[in-house]
Amino acid sequence: MDVLNNTWIVAIDGGILSGLIVTFITRYLFSKKDNREYAQKVSAVNHEVVYALRPRIVEGHLSNTEVLLSLINTTTRKYKIDKNDVYKPKQIVEELIK
Repeated sequence: MDVLNNTWIVAIDGGILSGLIVTFITRYLFSKKDNREYAQKVSAVNHEVVYALRPRIVEGHLSNTEVLLSLINTTTRKYKIDKNDVYKPKQIVEELIK
């Protein structure tokens, strides 16, 4: 019980505990911000791919799947995101039809 009454022990333990609490809170808040930024990047990639294909359709040039996948891969590398998170070719066609 004398350990709990020692001000040095209480101060050091309190500092460590408060540091851990602050670390977990800031990690939680920044992870939400990172997720939001990543979602904005994914949306930007999707829009960029769709807008890159629109003029070709107006001109009557339809791209094949290989060109479409290359465009997706290039754009995802530009934004540094995973290509599995963006629209698939079928979803891009649906966006273009819409």
